[in-house]
Amino acid sequence: MSAAGESPDTVGFGGVAGWERRTTGDRGTAVLRGPSGVVLLVTVANGVEDFERAARWRREMLGLQAFDAEFDGGAVTNPGGFHGYTCKAVQAAGVCAVVGKDNLVVTVALAGRDATPGALAPIVDSLRVAS
Repeated sequence: MSAAGESPDTVGFGGVAGWERRTTGDRGTAVLRGPSGVVLLVTVANGVEDFERAARWRREMLGLQAFDAEFDGGAVTNPGGFHGYTCKAVQAAGVCAVVGKDNLVVTVALAGRDATPGALAPIVDSLRVAS
């Protein structure tokens, strides 16, 4: 996935072997359906100068794209150098994370009955800046 702007501008992720990717027409957004019907939404945005502000903005955008969410007090870091916050759906079944690295902010959200922090963790852990 890529977001136009300064370098780095591309991220990759794994943890979704066997999932079906949906066409979005947007290089900065990926939508996949998992075997149990859970839906994964990953978005990347470029040009971040203030991660805290960008994280709040991405959480608000998640409300337009998938489900209203609130930060749940959790923090997350991954081996690829991304860091940020975990969140959860307010009324629906869903979990999410908003993470950043350098000039990028990435939102990772799982929606559906089987959307759990345990199912989200390997996807967030796999995020990397692609070269």
